[in-house]
Amino acid sequence: MNRGIVVLVGILVASGGAAHAQACPTGKMTYDAATPLDAGGGGFTKLNAVLVKPATGAPTPSATKGLDKLRMGVAPDPGVLRNMEAEGTAAKATILFEFVKADGTTKCQQEVVFASLGGGGSSSSPWSSPSSPASSSGGGEKSAPAGGRPNDLSDCAAAAGAMQKQLSEETRKRGYTLIAFMQSGEICYANRLYGIAGQEIFIAVYSDVTTQWQQLRFDPCALESAAPSVFVSVDSVNLTSGRQAGVWKLRQYPARTCYNSTVNISMTAEGGAGAISYTLGQYQLYRGTLQLGAIFTDQFVQTFDVRPGEDGQGVVYSRGPTGRGVDYTASLVLYGVAHYLPSLLGGDYYAGRDILHDQGVLDRTGLVLGVGLSNPGRRFVAGGAFELMYGLNLTLLADVFRSPQLVGTRVGEPFSGSADELRTQDRWKVKPVLGLSIDLLYVKEFFSGRITP
Repeated sequence: MNRGIVVLVGILVASGGAAHAQACPTGKMTYDAATPLDAGGGGFTKLNAVLVKPATGAPTPSATKGLDKLRMGVAPDPGVLRNMEAEGTAAKATILFEFVKADGTTKCQQEVVFASLGGGGSSSSPWSSPSSPASSSGGGEKSAPAGGRPNDLSDCAAAAGAMQKQLSEETRKRGYTLIAFMQSGEICYANRLYGIAGQEIFIAVYSDVTTQWQQLRFDPCALESAAPSVFVSVDSVNLTSGRQAGVWKLRQYPARTCYNSTVNISMTAEGGAGAISYTLGQYQLYRGTLQLGAIFTDQFVQTFDVRPGEDGQGVVYSRGPTGRGVDYTASLVLYGVAHYLPSLLGGDYYAGRDILHDQGVLDRTGLVLGVGLSNPGRRFVAGGAFELMYGLNLTLLADVFRSPQLVGTRVGEPFSGSADELRTQDRWKVKPVLGLSIDLLYVKEFFSGRITP
């Protein structure tokens, strides 16, 4: 999609009738997502067919899907308009609507013009504003009333809603923010009233065609940083009513990606004709967090000794600890580790997780890397974590532990020497363990007295 300033205007274009069979009372009609099917009167009350007319030769039936959705007096579906536009462009042909009277035999044909080209070619525009009710004039023409119809918040919202639909179809990104303004500065449409750091911000202004706007500003708009930041709240916005006269269009501006917690969006029109100003709060993205964990393991450092046996000879035994117990770990949890895989294969870059809104299974599944607190040089843990609730994870880890092991003898075997003569050697063992971990933010709040038991 072109990220430049896109001017999308819903206007009606006057022209002569289409040549083939009988021309409809409205021989040429500009259609957008808000213009209902209309032959212009004359008793033509039913759509009979959609035809593709090449530069030479007779029209043929359209192969566009979804034509069964077209109804007299009802605005065409934007997707059907796009399909018809694509078919006409590919065939270098004109699209015709064929209407029929109640007798089933008297037909007329109407040339279809798609709104975004303003009367030439065939490119549909579901972002156009609703067209005005037409008034019939001589020569089978149909045009908007002089000066256009009054445009209000509902017109702006309809155009911006269609814009959002097309953006959602065209982008595969994880999300974006779309805010559309009236020329006077009111917000007429927003898919959400907050941003997420690193996601695109689309701004559109519903404006008079004669108004010249200065450069759209995003201030501040920082580049990505690895430093963590805090969440901010989102201001509420009141939608007010108003009507504005003239010929209007929805201007789309290039998307911006900002990593600030707040972004001030502003733009003014020349001559004081309009202005917009809005402070967008953004939730930050996080790649990971530090957590305090507890694992349930039977791997601990044991000490060995010699005690008298039943026959008076010494026997090797372990002084413990034995059995399964709890050890504490400090760990780094990397959020949404599965999201990094596409980037390794040349796909989209993963910027991190919005821990408030990203709540999918993959978002809550992380990679754990940590060490034991009691003896960091002896215990290393690595594995997976699943977030049960914010800040609390269930972990499945590989417990990699280095502990002294007897050399030349075993526990329970006779030994004639003293305990100082027992030989040991450190060895690594790996065992799977379950555990729980909690975000260090909770620990900090607990010890600061803000959380009480």
